[in-house]
Amino acid sequence: PVVFEVFVKQDYLPWIKARRKSFNRVEIIARRLIAFFGGKLLGEITPEDVEKFKIERSLETVGNTGRKVSPREVNYGLQVLKAIFNLSIRFGKVTTNPVKAVEFNKLNNARTRYLDIEEIKTLEGVCTGRLTHLKPVIVLALNTGMRRSEIFNLRWNDVDHAKGTLRVRESKSGEGRTIPMNDSVRVSLRESMSYRAVMSPGSDYVFCDGTGRPYKAMRNGFDTAVRNAGLEGFRFHDMRHTFASQLVSHGTDLFVLKELLGHKTMDMVLRYAHLSPDRGRKAVDSLVAIYGTNLAQSAFPASAPISKTL
Repeated sequence: PVVFEVFVKQDYLPWIKARRKSFNRVEIIARRLIAFFGGKLLGEITPEDVEKFKIERSLETVGNTGRKVSPREVNYGLQVLKAIFNLSIRFGKVTTNPVKAVEFNKLNNARTRYLDIEEIKTLEGVCTGRLTHLKPVIVLALNTGMRRSEIFNLRWNDVDHAKGTLRVRESKSGEGRTIPMNDSVRVSLRESMSYRAVMSPGSDYVFCDGTGRPYKAMRNGFDTAVRNAGLEGFRFHDMRHTFASQLVSHGTDLFVLKELLGHKTMDMVLRYAHLSPDRGRKAVDSLVAIYGTNLAQSAFPASAPISKTL
């Protein structure tokens, strides 16, 4: 028999650390699971125990905010627990995975909260004083559609001023991509460079703390900026939605957007299709230029009699 805590510490965490870059979050979740299932044997944990964890986690609050843990965050805990049991089965410690019998929270993955032009100006405008360092990050997110992890992992040698591009080394899909820079991004990066020259001149990272290490979340500062701007329910990831929504609203092709966002398929991009209501009309109207108006005019000459029968 193997104790849950022992397996997690001696087997699962070393195994996952060797295979994933985002290890810190998994480790935090694993500690929470150990606190809940501590002392139990792997084989003793039942679907009912997992369901109790799901319920108790759902009732917890985030720090001192008073806000309940999100269904998505609860699912993360279940995913890690499921992975722990999958590995224990693979290593021959147990034969069944109790998490498979528990239903995960249903999520609305199509959430597309985005800002209009005035809200964008307001958000950028509150990034002054103690929040000045946030502005380049926000400008980059709104003008490139990069994910938070992609922004904070950006290094100076990923910035190609000559070609006017940014290089994402590895995205969520596991592949890299190149993103064009506009003038707003260029100005923002120059501001960030000046700031880093004073705060952490030796760091390779574009956005980092005073020790030169890349930021992890900037959650407190960003939440403060959002609150000061009066943007209810706005998350960091929604700046990526804003980037996509504004482009589509102004006529950007969905296939181009797919490449900019780094999606492998069109599924995630199609959520923005409704923001271009005239796309069908424009496509059909373009046929006039292709066919010419004579095709329609010559179909029924004015002198031709109209039949009353079909």
